[in-house]
Amino acid sequence: MSKWFSRLTFQRKVLYVIIAVSILAVVISVTPQQINTISQQKDNLITQSRLQAKLIGQISAAGISFEQRESVNELLASLKVSPNIIAATILKRDEFSQDLSVFATFGEAISVEFFNSIIDQRDINLGQEQTYIFEPISLDGSVIGYTILTVDLKNLQNQVFNSIFLTLIAVVSALAIAFYISNIAQKALTKPVEMLTETTSKVANKQDYSLRADIFSDDELGTLSRSFNRMLDELERYDLQRKEQEDEIIRLNQSLEKKVEMRTDELKKANLKLTESLYQLQNTQKQMVEQEKMASLGSLVAGVAHEINTPIGIGITAISHLEHIITELEVPFQQGKLSKTNFENALRNLKECHTLVFSNLERAAQLVKSFKMVAVDQSSEEKRLFNLRSYLNDVITSLRPELRKTNLKLKLVIDENLFLNSFPGAFSQIFTNLIMNSIIHGFNDSDEGTIDINAQLKEETLIINYRDNGKGIGKEIAAKIFEPFFTTNRDTGGSGLGTHIIYNLVTQALHGSIELDQTSDTGAHFVILIPWNKVKADKA
Repeated sequence: MSKWFSRLTFQRKVLYVIIAVSILAVVISVTPQQINTISQQKDNLITQSRLQAKLIGQISAAGISFEQRESVNELLASLKVSPNIIAATILKRDEFSQDLSVFATFGEAISVEFFNSIIDQRDINLGQEQTYIFEPISLDGSVIGYTILTVDLKNLQNQVFNSIFLTLIAVVSALAIAFYISNIAQKALTKPVEMLTETTSKVANKQDYSLRADIFSDDELGTLSRSFNRMLDELERYDLQRKEQEDEIIRLNQSLEKKVEMRTDELKKANLKLTESLYQLQNTQKQMVEQEKMASLGSLVAGVAHEINTPIGIGITAISHLEHIITELEVPFQQGKLSKTNFENALRNLKECHTLVFSNLERAAQLVKSFKMVAVDQSSEEKRLFNLRSYLNDVITSLRPELRKTNLKLKLVIDENLFLNSFPGAFSQIFTNLIMNSIIHGFNDSDEGTIDINAQLKEETLIINYRDNGKGIGKEIAAKIFEPFFTTNRDTGGSGLGTHIIYNLVTQALHGSIELDQTSDTGAHFVILIPWNKVKADKA
């Protein structure tokens, strides 16, 4: 609709607007009056019919009570003089059963069943030819029946049609007057507008701002023409300034291009330096991470060396004692003075020395085996098949020198048949750092505590829970726990790379995720999730 109106000429727009406004004004002025008239006629008919029904009911109450049907029928017959009443029925209610029955009628009688179907009707529908008005008949406060009037609506419909017809006549008359007025208005309005439009088109097509519009009157159109001419004056002045500015811009652009080339060269050099600095920083960070790993491995070597020293020292002492026993046994044997008692004592001492030497050498061999496996894995990035529970036991064994200084107990809850085809060095480094963090940050030297490591396979994901019941990790520290070089123990030599190394190993080497559970009230709780397809083993 808006597109159609926009395509019309100005003359057509004026014509249609005047006609539309005239029709709208007539409809707005006439329609409420007609609606009010129809509503009053309808209300008057309802009121009159209800008064007639109540009056008949009051007059016929006694006749109904004394079964005087003839007098009631005569009363209903008097309704013939009413132009709107075409039938009437009086229903009587039985005193005992309360059932309704037809008592008297005028015209077409209304059955009890039909009355029950219209008992909720309270208004007149103008689309119907007739309607029904009913009122209860009361005697001594009790309803003894109903008066039902059949009301003809044809007269009311005729009155409505007449009102609509008069409204249409008024609208048509308004349309004719509006058409006549619009023709007169077009001659006075459209010519100045056409001339202004023609001038505007010339200015737009030729870009000639020296043209001016003719002024025909002192009304709003004249004001519009003068304003348009002033606008052309400004545009002509602006056009001259624009041309001067364009020439200036061309000169500035030529100078700016040279400056941009210079700045681009400087930016390239700065980017090159920044790239080199970033590369050096990455290499430095990588070296520090490797140094942290080697430092951890060095600490492991020192601890294991100290641990191995004890069983080997005991073995050396036992071997020295064994040599002394053999010497004491050899002399009396050569002299032929070896008694049975001396031999039995020497034999018992030999067995004790053998047991002591064997157990300590076996202990040292186990330590060497565990250390060798863990140390090789930490310095290697090879992938192989290993049993997770057995391997973590080796890691714990290699950390025994540090654990011996504490009152901590480690618990492993891992299936003995859980095999992984992954990078054991990554697991060794992860759990070494976690356990050492618990020892350094989670407990004092005299604290008793536990570290629980739980691993299980659930829904194609290897879930590892690491918990300790130590001091816990504050919210401020938890937010930065995996950031590189962040530490709360820098005064005692902490590098701040321990948890960062753990994070990198879990996310990059194992393609998993690690989170610090901050809902735990006590201690530290880390949750590691690894996709099963990344560590799945043929024996799993």
